[in-house]
Amino acid sequence: MSKHLNVHIIERARALIADEAHWCRRQIALDSDGMAVCATDSRASKLCAFGALVASARHLTNDCDQSYRLARGDAIWRQYCAHLGQRCRWPRCCHRIQKRS
Repeated sequence: MSKHLNVHIIERARALIADEAHWCRRQIALDSDGMAVCATDSRASKLCAFGALVASARHLTNDCDQSYRLARGDAIWRQYCAHLGQRCRWPRCCHRIQKRS
């Protein structure tokens, strides 16, 4: 049985930020000059946790809008935080994703 899409997104996101040098805070993504860019931008060299999920989903779905919808999902955050354990920075992340009513 194949893995659920969320698991693939999480595994790839973890790989994108496995090295602390690829983490950033206060911005979703930064380029090599420290300028803010979109998480799906090919110039992004540092990502926050949310940015890593967006970039990972974009790579797997090839759909920018869908990548943001997937990254905002509650289920993916519960799984992601469980995978990261102590390294999860979501509670302090500056990108508090508002739930849509």
